[in-house]
Amino acid sequence: MPGNCTKLLKNQILHNISFAAETDYLFTLEEYNAELGGLVINWAPEDVYQLYVVAMEESLENVKYLLSTKSLYTTDEFNNINVNPLLEAETRWYMSKSFELTCATHGIDAIEFRSELKKCLYENTHSSESENVKLSQCLQDKEIIFHDCKDDMGWDIFFDQDYLLAENKLAVKWTDRDIMDVYSKAFKSTINLFEKLVVNNKLTLRDTSGWVIVNPTFERQFEWINSEVFEIVGSHLGYNVAAIRTQMATACKMTFN
Repeated sequence: MPGNCTKLLKNQILHNISFAAETDYLFTLEEYNAELGGLVINWAPEDVYQLYVVAMEESLENVKYLLSTKSLYTTDEFNNINVNPLLEAETRWYMSKSFELTCATHGIDAIEFRSELKKCLYENTHSSESENVKLSQCLQDKEIIFHDCKDDMGWDIFFDQDYLLAENKLAVKWTDRDIMDVYSKAFKSTINLFEKLVVNNKLTLRDTSGWVIVNPTFERQFEWINSEVFEIVGSHLGYNVAAIRTQMATACKMTFN
């Protein structure tokens, strides 16, 4: 009700009441405004500040509870990690701007808080073995590949026992079969992309100046298509890689005419 909201004073907020019975105690409160259909509450800066402080304290208690009950996440029969929705909700709040403002007014360094929280969660969910020892063991195993992780990675990666917090990397053991499977999927994905773009006449596009250009989605594949790995994988799968490359190059040239 945008029109009615103009009657509110600067620090007042209208809290609409929905799904309430006529006898609900909310209608008896002094703050209830029948004309606006809700509670009109004055929120002074100190009230908002206190609200966020309480929210922070309750949030920490929730995380402590999850830690003490070992319910941060569960694993299914396939060993997939399912993160507790409560943890996801609380950590979304920790990454918010309002959390940073609350920390600032409370004399807390938000960045340091987040770092210490991650360290605490890590130490409580990973083996007591020194991370340096584990890193050393992984470096000695030639089948292990370290994958860089982004700061906004999911908790399922964070809780993986092969995640190394100090390095911010996930150590994954890849057999030759695993690597070939991944490359095979990448090869077939490139072939499917090419065929889809050709069928939909999207192999080339026009830029803002009207010039014909190769579709950037396919252009990003050029280095991979011209690589030795692409040729090895394609040949392994029974493709004539030279013919495929020629066909792709010809199709790109034809669309420029």
